[in-house]
Amino acid sequence: MSSIYIGSYNKVKSNSNKYNFISITNSVPDGFKSVQKYGKLTPDWRLEKQLNDGDITPEQFSNEFKKQLSKLNPRKISKSIKDKNKPTVLLINNNKIWECHGDVILNWFNSANIIVEKL
Repeated sequence: MSSIYIGSYNKVKSNSNKYNFISITNSVPDGFKSVQKYGKLTPDWRLEKQLNDGDITPEQFSNEFKKQLSKLNPRKISKSIKDKNKPTVLLINNNKIWECHGDVILNWFNSANIIVEKL
């Protein structure tokens, strides 16, 4: 069992005390405004805008986001986001994790032998 998960805002309840929620998105839905935001795992807003406007492909987005992550240490990040008492959920906007930066983050952690699972 993992202690870090990636899940969609739509699949969790903001008032759940079962998880340590951390937002890794540029926009946060109502009901989650008090959730901690972790900017290091959030795509640059300009990159996200380019993807949403159709100026870049999803593959280009992923490649650019991987460059952003390459400047970080996954072990240090995992230590900084883990909660001693409950699992951490990195919150994303998309229900289909494989269509967003959540998949890139999941693979980035897992390639460093840090188990992160889809919630």
